[in-house]
Amino acid sequence: AKDQFLANMSHELRTPITSIRGYAETLAENFELPPDAARFSRTIARSASRLGAIIDDLLLLSSLEDPSARGDIASTPVRIAGIVAEAVEQVTPAATEKRLAIDVAVDPSLWVLGSAGLLAHAVANLVSNAAKYGPADSRIAVTAAAEGGYAVISITDHGPGIPEIHRERLFERFYRVDRARSRDSGGTGLGLAIVKHLVEGHGGRVWAESTLGAGTTIQIQWPATPS
Repeated sequence: AKDQFLANMSHELRTPITSIRGYAETLAENFELPPDAARFSRTIARSASRLGAIIDDLLLLSSLEDPSARGDIASTPVRIAGIVAEAVEQVTPAATEKRLAIDVAVDPSLWVLGSAGLLAHAVANLVSNAAKYGPADSRIAVTAAAEGGYAVISITDHGPGIPEIHRERLFERFYRVDRARSRDSGGTGLGLAIVKHLVEGHGGRVWAESTLGAGTTIQIQWPATPS
């Protein structure tokens, strides 16, 4: 009942939030407003955009949590190297701004069976998180290799690490290790929950390994397939 409520609520809220964002952006960009009014309009637009992102994530999470819908996920052979390259390209502007170097080591012959769009969403989310929480002037490592019939994708940052008390709940919806920092980063609090459900929906698993003060590695284990 809770999941159905979230799905229905998300559908109903999408249209008015899009309207609020559109009008606020129009006011800020096309009218000569007093400084305070212009600033308020931009704040409204940013807040509406954030609400829209939360709604999109809730809808995706709701569909992934529905066992009856998992059979509808399209499965095709997907080349891991292409997925990783796409994720790294997406995060490059943010990484460049923080002077982060991204080291990539991916087996070019590695393929999995699943939804290319969902797998790309998962990897992009994890690489983006590494860029958000990794310190400036550091490195991010993205690797993928075959291990015992699985493709194992690892994303490592050199950030502050995650205390052990938080690791078991890391993939729960809306759970935040550092609420203030997560809010400032602009995340919805649903990204890792989405990653968990879409990976498990494809017969894989995801987990975190972390050392305080030394960084965090998130690993995805996904069933491999011949190309």
